[in-house]
Amino acid sequence: MKILVVDDQRIFKSLPDVEEGIEIEHVTTALAGLYAIYLKGPWDLVVLDHDLGVMGSGTDIVNEMERMMFEEDIKPPVKTFKLCTYNGYGRQYMTTVLDRIGYKNVEWFEAQPYLDRIEMLYKNRDPLWVGAPYRSTYLDGLAEME
Repeated sequence: MKILVVDDQRIFKSLPDVEEGIEIEHVTTALAGLYAIYLKGPWDLVVLDHDLGVMGSGTDIVNEMERMMFEEDIKPPVKTFKLCTYNGYGRQYMTTVLDRIGYKNVEWFEAQPYLDRIEMLYKNRDPLWVGAPYRSTYLDGLAEME
């Protein structure tokens, strides 16, 4: 399984594989997200945050994907999108745009429940772990959602 995570806050500086056979790439900006989606795919799953700090948003990503789909006939090489954002407006907007380009029933989930489990699994193994109560990751929970 090949997973792309586009999120600026819930991060690893380096990403260990969750389990063998799962390839994960993590980017933190809208531009890097678009680059990875189109040039490093195909992806089984893209996890997309809305608020990407000063470096764009998930809205920028889905708007560009919609433009490319309808103006250039280039579909994103992605099987499934899942949204991880607390921004309700952004989540609804991204869901609507993804629906227009063929991704029906896009789900969203909260990252926080996975913080303790991820810290337990990776904190001691990965010296570059970035973690705090407000910064969590959700990679370990992705398999549960499939």
